[in-house]
Amino acid sequence: MSQFKFSVGEPVILQCLDYPHLNGEYTVTHCIHAHEVYPDPEFGQALRPEILGYFLDGARLILQDGDGNPATALWFEGALRKKYQPGELSFKELLQGIGSPEQQKAKEAEPCV
Repeated sequence: MSQFKFSVGEPVILQCLDYPHLNGEYTVTHCIHAHEVYPDPEFGQALRPEILGYFLDGARLILQDGDGNPATALWFEGALRKKYQPGELSFKELLQGIGSPEQQKAKEAEPCV
């Protein structure tokens, strides 16, 4: 992953198969690069430099690191989805803007000016 898909402050949807009880909407609080030394926000130890991922507000998962110490789990892009903002138009208004199939065919048949 060379560029993050999500940024700090962005709302995301967590969909994790291993921990489904945490699935839901969260906000990204930190984006962790592979080459940064970053202290675990809860336990203070430095995260391994090969780790890439995100911290989310409220989606705290405490696991054990390689030495058996508690560590905060990072969430990877594969478990996150974009949370899109609702549109301004209703479904009915969108359909009216598109028109019926007959109107579409008539538009396609019109000569371009």
